[in-house]
Amino acid sequence: MKKITRFFIVITTIVMTTNAHAQVGIGTTNPQQDLHIAGNSSTIRIEGLNSTNNVNNNGIDNPVIKVNPDGDLILEPAVNAMTIDASDADTFMATPVVLSDNIGELTSAVAYTANITLTKQTLVEITFWTACDLYNGDGTNTIEDGRVRLYGGVVTHVGTGTDVVYSANNYTNTTSIGTVTTGFFTIGGNGYINLPPGNHSFELLVFASGGENTNNGNSDGYTVTFGANAYNRFQIVYHN
Repeated sequence: MKKITRFFIVITTIVMTTNAHAQVGIGTTNPQQDLHIAGNSSTIRIEGLNSTNNVNNNGIDNPVIKVNPDGDLILEPAVNAMTIDASDADTFMATPVVLSDNIGELTSAVAYTANITLTKQTLVEITFWTACDLYNGDGTNTIEDGRVRLYGGVVTHVGTGTDVVYSANNYTNTTSIGTVTTGFFTIGGNGYINLPPGNHSFELLVFASGGENTNNGNSDGYTVTFGANAYNRFQIVYHN
């Protein structure tokens, strides 16, 4: 009886040792890794990641599976499910910002501020555009003196002072060489910044200058209205 008991103990120890170091194969008797699923059409199904059980699976697009610091598989939202903070004319530039100077010196103003909160390291994309209206320093007469006016905007991450988006244009016209162009112009662009978890702020600073005659110092100045019509947009896209 003692010999039989001792025999089973030895066999059990061998089996446990073998299982502790065994490689598991599915569809193969010769696994090459701890878990080896063979077959050129093999598929792994994890029900915790399906559209019924996981909010990041919308059942239409193929979301991305990533690995967290603990080695767990997690599901990221599909591209069209990524969060977008969108602002149109109802909030962004709803009140136009006017920069004016009769001499033509550089002026600027903060036109918009956006605050966000990130729960993890995120690549943030900023996109904006806004309509601009240009006149002489009096704000009523069209520009026809042939002198250059510069106008633009820059979106800056307040915490680091990093300029994320920069856009600028210039304008000049004179009646001596043709018809003066009037109407709305536009500045805009997009850029990216990689940010850690926490609270973050962005500012859109608009600026303008020009209109001075460098030969004699005379100037008709400028008046630039940012947000001059309803075609304005400020978007923040989170690329997780």
